[in-house]
Amino acid sequence: MIPIKGSRTVLNKVAIIAILLAAEPLAVRVSGQVRGSTLHGTITNATGAGIASVPVSIKNSATSETRLVTTNKDGSYIASDLTPGTYELSVSAPGFAPEVRSGVVLTAGVDQVLNLN
Repeated sequence: MIPIKGSRTVLNKVAIIAILLAAEPLAVRVSGQVRGSTLHGTITNATGAGIASVPVSIKNSATSETRLVTTNKDGSYIASDLTPGTYELSVSAPGFAPEVRSGVVLTAGVDQVLNLN
């Protein structure tokens, strides 16, 4: 076999490109895990039973960006990938007094639980 001039350099470049391509999805996944925050909880009545289909409004106090989610059949809600900051959470359901919680602080990479009854 006759060696090709510069073939080692080409192989080194190919190896470096392959390593970078393989590592890139991992870097995106890792950095994506710490960018946002998650807010979740349960909306219950006076007896502790979850209330289904309650609209939950989660408003960023600094930007006024609002995320709307709805409780499931057990009264649970979840809002993920929220920008870290201070939020106001509002809920209202027929037959129940509206509830507003201000000053809810969300931190990057942290799951915050906020239950309401």
